Amino acid sequence: MQQNTDSSTWMIVATVVTAVATVVNSVAVVVLVMVTKRYAKSTARQADAAEAQSKSATAQANSALAQASAATQTVHALRQQMYDQELVSRTVVEASIKTALAYIEFWRQPGPRRSLESSIRSNFLPAQVILVPSDHLQAVECARRLGSRQFALQLGEAFDKLNVATQKVEAIRAVDRNWLRPEDPTNMANEVQAFLDDAREILQRCQTDLYSLPSPGSTEIRL
Repeated sequence: MQQNTDSSTWMIVATVVTAVATVVNSVAVVVLVMVTKRYAKSTARQADAAEAQSKSATAQANSALAQASAATQTVHALRQQMYDQELVSRTVVEASIKTALAYIEFWRQPGPRRSLESSIRSNFLPAQVILVPSDHLQAVECARRLGSRQFALQLGEAFDKLNVATQKVEAIRAVDRNWLRPEDPTNMANEVQAFLDDAREILQRCQTDLYSLPSPGSTEIRL
C-alpha cells in the first residue's frame, strides 16, 4: 500500500515537473521570438540607416564631382579670356608702336627736299601734324595689362616726347617768317629732331621688350 502511494506521488511530481518544463520552454520560445523580432527590426533599421548613409555619401560624391567639373570649366574659361585679352593688348601695343615709328620717319624728312630744316625755311611743312597715334592712350593701358609697369611707363614717355614735338612743329608753322633769324630754322629743326630721335629710341626699345614679355595665356591660374 505504501509502495503504491509513493509511485503515485512520484508520478504527480514528474507530471508537475514536466508541465513546468513545458511552460518554461514555451516562455523561452516566446521570449526568443520577441528577441528575434526586435533584433530583426533593429537590423532592418540599421540596414535602412546604412542605405541612407550610402545614398547621402553618393550624393555628396556626385556633388563634389559636379563642383570640380564646374571649377575646371571656369578655369578653362578664365584662361581663354586671359589669353584673348593679352593677345588683344599685345596687338594694340605693337600696332601703336609701328604707327608712331612710321610717323617719326616721315617727320624726320618731310617736304619736297626730304628735310625738316628745308621745309621750315621754305614754309613747306605738311598741313597736318600727326606724330602721336590716335590710340596711344589705349596702347599705354594695354601695356599695363601685359603686366609690366616699367614697359608702360617707357611707352608713355615716348608718346609724351612725340606730343612735345607736335607742339613745337605747330608753333613753327605759326611763326612769322619775317621775324626769323637765319639760324632759327636750323635750331628749330634740331630741337624737333632731338625729340623725334629720343622717342624713336624708346619706341624701338619698347618694340624689343614687347617680344620678351610673357606670352599670352602663360599666367597660371590656381584654385
